Amino acid sequence: MEKQHVLELFKLREKNPQINCNFRTSESEFLKKLDPERIRYLKTELESFSAPNCDLNLPYICDNCLHRVLHGKFSSWASGNELIDSFIQETQLSSSYERYPEWVPYNSLSQIKKIGEGGFGTVFSAMWSWGIKGIKTKDLNMHYRTGPCKVALKKLKGEMEITQTFLSEVQAQFDFCHLYGITQDPETLEYMFIMRLAPQGDLRTYLLRNFNNLSLPNKLGIAQTICAELKKIHARGWVHGDLHSGNILLLNEENAFISDFGMCRPIDAVKSKDKLYGVIPNLAPEIFRRHPYSQAGDIYSLGIILWELVCGVIAYSDRSHDVHLIVDICDGLRPQTCYFAPPVYNDLLKRCWDQDPLKRPSIEEILNSIEFWCFHRKQCDILINNIDGEHLFRSGISYKDSSIARERIHDENDRFGDPQSLNYRIKNQFANSQNAGYIYILIGWKPNKHIHTEAVYTSRSFSYKSLQDDIDIFLSRRKSNQKSNQSSIVK
Repeated sequence: MEKQHVLELFKLREKNPQINCNFRTSESEFLKKLDPERIRYLKTELESFSAPNCDLNLPYICDNCLHRVLHGKFSSWASGNELIDSFIQETQLSSSYERYPEWVPYNSLSQIKKIGEGGFGTVFSAMWSWGIKGIKTKDLNMHYRTGPCKVALKKLKGEMEITQTFLSEVQAQFDFCHLYGITQDPETLEYMFIMRLAPQGDLRTYLLRNFNNLSLPNKLGIAQTICAELKKIHARGWVHGDLHSGNILLLNEENAFISDFGMCRPIDAVKSKDKLYGVIPNLAPEIFRRHPYSQAGDIYSLGIILWELVCGVIAYSDRSHDVHLIVDICDGLRPQTCYFAPPVYNDLLKRCWDQDPLKRPSIEEILNSIEFWCFHRKQCDILINNIDGEHLFRSGISYKDSSIARERIHDENDRFGDPQSLNYRIKNQFANSQNAGYIYILIGWKPNKHIHTEAVYTSRSFSYKSLQDDIDIFLSRRKSNQKSNQSSIVK
């Protein structure tokens, strides 16, 4: 395959933009530098992924040809469930190479171990011999598989039936649910979803074990990735509906992603039904009053997660998660202020927990604030001192020169007030918070040393009717006790 041929393909792409051959303008310069031997090598390496009948004769398979190849293989596999077959096929025909789900033979999975249990099912880790699909964009969009790698297997609870509605929701959530494929245990005949594995586990467990090893920048990094994930969900007009630290999974000490999309659905499809579902400390007060799940409700839940992240304490871990707690939350109970969190951070949390859902910030506003703090925490010392561009570059800041960096920080400061006073205030807030955190560690403080035996942090289902009956009984008893106490005082 000659270099000139590759360039001609680019011209063909420009004349026929409807042809989906995955070439981008930026790649043409790269291809010009390739010698024919390198191109021939790539073509040989990619032969198994090529589509011989493609009019473009590309050294890799384009999306259109990929869909034709996948369609031709539909008859070579079957899950045993027509709904699952249709789900996989429809999703494959609308996805790119690295994104489409597969039907995965169970014998390609080994070393299966149970690692946790959530509200919607049991989670296992496993070694997948096929490996995850990917694309090396620097090498002509080369398709590849990682080879044997660890993945997560999620088995749904018995009451969670795989229905057309359920699979339609999974398909709609496909852009952010990290689903690789579906398999079936041949012994139990239970279907399992193959998903991204979080090496560090869930955020709640991670904080209990590693909180004292996390710096404030680490916590801000985790907060930033959580908010970025939620922003994708809200940008689609969806509600997650079950956010808590057990559903936040960590890749490393600064990167996390959201899991458990069982309650995730479009806003207009979220209705107040006979039951509510979730972890009591993370549910917004209006949910207990039978209001529908909303993006503002997600923001309340996010606020609890961000509080746990910076404090290292699980919300309301010192008491029973019962009707009494629900009534207190509806009456305005919120987690205590974290004394080694920056005041600006605490102020944001209080806004997330506002009793009025309309007064809570949007996910865009929260993410902008956290990104600003991350930027400021890492770079404001350099910018304030007007360090030259060379020093700026050595410090790892991704700007071409110091003037551009200064312009960026001043643009940000203009949104919040006087640049000098904000620089000083933010810098000192984060520095003081970091120092306070070190002091707590030095005196041997350990988060959540004791957790109440009736504190429940897995998602549960509650009947609104029975819940209201329990609340009425509780309020009646409390009123009776108050009258009794008043009469005792009079005597």
